[in-house]
Amino acid sequence: LLSSLKNSRDREIVALRYGLTPEGRQTLETIGGRFNITRERVRQIEKAVVIKLSSHPSATLKSVDTELRQLLAELGGVASLKSVAKKLKVDNDTDRARILFIATLAPSIAVVEDNDHFKTALTSVAHFTKDELHTIANEVADYLKAHGKPSTIEGIVAKVPTKISTVSAEHIAGISKKLAKLEEHWGLTHWPQVNPKSIRDKTYLVLIKQGKP
Repeated sequence: LLSSLKNSRDREIVALRYGLTPEGRQTLETIGGRFNITRERVRQIEKAVVIKLSSHPSATLKSVDTELRQLLAELGGVASLKSVAKKLKVDNDTDRARILFIATLAPSIAVVEDNDHFKTALTSVAHFTKDELHTIANEVADYLKAHGKPSTIEGIVAKVPTKISTVSAEHIAGISKKLAKLEEHWGLTHWPQVNPKSIRDKTYLVLIKQGKP
């Protein structure tokens, strides 16, 4: 896709920005220093390239867009980048970066950037908007907080206001940084029952599993 760009500097900037080289993803500052331009100029070039490539999708991009849309449909419409990569049998950072870059251009896919609320993920726009993902993840967290203990995904789906499939709920919970899973039960990230950190927490879980007080 980048080969269609005539400007070699633009190609290199975008490749560095999205981690498409062995060097990995670079910051705006690092790239700006390398080309002696401001970070804002780097951002402008990145945005212009994404708009150009996505507004005039090539046959390759259309094909990949269809493949990603079908794959996400199997995963309930949304999944972490890690889950998508695993499904595509990709196991290295550079190839995961390529998936993320293509998803950024794909018209049927929205990228959920890693932030305080979510891990990096892809969603099919036909299934969920980013706002809907936030709403559902918050509903799950609110239910668990009120419930006071871990629950199976089936139990969660039966109680949250938004009606979604268990597959979708599993993947939305999986990308939320508020939630954690241990075996078949989901809970809040700070709960030791699903996210044990100390030896004491882990020992307690072993005893509970063995039916001991």
